[in-house]
Amino acid sequence: MCETDTAVAASQVRVSAGVRRSGTALMARAGLYCAAGGCLAAELLLAWKLHTSSLSPLGKLIVFGAPPLAAAVLLVLARRLSDYAVSRLLLECLVFVIGLACVEVGLSQFAWVSPSRHVQHATVARRLGVPYDQRYTSQVVADLRARGVTAYPAYARDWLMWPSLRARIGADIYPLAQVSNSTIVECNEGGRFLIWHSDELGFNNPPGLAAQGTADIAAIGSSYTLGHCVQPNESYVARLRERYPHTLNFGMGGTFLPSMLATLREFVAPLRPRIVIWAMYPNAIDTHGLADPILRGYLQPDFTQHLLARQAEMEQRLRATLVPMQADLDRESIASAADAERRRWHDVLKFPLLRERLMPLKALLQKPPPPEDDRQAVAIVSLAKSTVESWGGQLVVVIIPMYAEIVAGQIPADRRHDHVVSTLRPTGVHIIDGAAYFLRQKDPAMLYSLGIDSHMNAAGHRLLADYVAADLERNYPQRLSHDPTRIAP
Repeated sequence: MCETDTAVAASQVRVSAGVRRSGTALMARAGLYCAAGGCLAAELLLAWKLHTSSLSPLGKLIVFGAPPLAAAVLLVLARRLSDYAVSRLLLECLVFVIGLACVEVGLSQFAWVSPSRHVQHATVARRLGVPYDQRYTSQVVADLRARGVTAYPAYARDWLMWPSLRARIGADIYPLAQVSNSTIVECNEGGRFLIWHSDELGFNNPPGLAAQGTADIAAIGSSYTLGHCVQPNESYVARLRERYPHTLNFGMGGTFLPSMLATLREFVAPLRPRIVIWAMYPNAIDTHGLADPILRGYLQPDFTQHLLARQAEMEQRLRATLVPMQADLDRESIASAADAERRRWHDVLKFPLLRERLMPLKALLQKPPPPEDDRQAVAIVSLAKSTVESWGGQLVVVIIPMYAEIVAGQIPADRRHDHVVSTLRPTGVHIIDGAAYFLRQKDPAMLYSLGIDSHMNAAGHRLLADYVAADLERNYPQRLSHDPTRIAP
């Protein structure tokens, strides 16, 4: 009797275990069926969100072929695998997903980068042990004004493309300079703010130099030419001025070809410099700004806003606009950084940081963009060249080295320095390829502020200045003057 009871109990245990195994296997198969359905749902989502015209043949094959194939494989496995195998497969899939989540959490903790460049630079500086002024631009301006300094925040030329700012300034004028004879608070990338005193025209030059009415060298360009974000005497234009005292800087942030042409006509042409440096970083070949009717007007050889005559009017509008505008921008930046910090963990299951690191693979799935039509860019450079040559000057294009190209290698092929050179070569303009020179350096990352994606540091500006000066000395020695007493060309 006892043996019979024992056998019955053992049989019940085996039945119970079998039921549990059967139930587990059933749940595992249901999980695989759900995963297959998820693949099909992903297929529908991709078909709805993606533009098939932008996908390469390989991209179409992967995007529209992989999810149905994965769903079919999961369905077959769910039907044909043994109970143990299907349970094991689902368990390994869950472990894989949990592993991905752990990687994403680790990236969020240790590799997450705030979308605010202010926070990015402050974070990197802290890690490197570099002292960093963590104030925002509007705070620096307010502190200077509290001490009685006439200070204004800098603005960029392309900011005038913002409808909100343009509405404040007015649609009938397109300013191209900062407020003159004032302290300008520019930027901070390496730890200290670039704070400079604008000359009588609103540019980063020694007072009175432009008032002499002539120049050996005039440099037109963007923030790289202005000198973001090194001290005023450390920019490559300032280094050139050490060799050639009559060198003027007409650089300003947010400058593209149309506003370069406008700057040439409004401020540089009256000085009739012997050499005009036309400083372009690769993206500056874009004709960004021609949508604005005023900038588009400069395509006509005789068009001008007469900004020198309208300087008081232009600066009156800037003085009324820049301080409150910068305060609004900083408030938005602070709020955006705080919101990003709050949402940092909310989206972790969407794997944003892992997806960001797979972006190079995404490029393989997309068609290469159609080549940009550079005819307008060539026309603008040709017009600038003929303008400079009309007074006997020489236009020299300097290709500025960008971190994104030199270190990160993230510039599209149709914006690389060699493409810019080949595009402009038919104009016959003399080109100094600073990007090619930086690519030959042993550790180019150390030529940029904090070694990250930012502007050149003092060492980078010095290197570029030496390279440009050597080229000018070799090709145009008769146009250069080392005599600080020289006034007339």
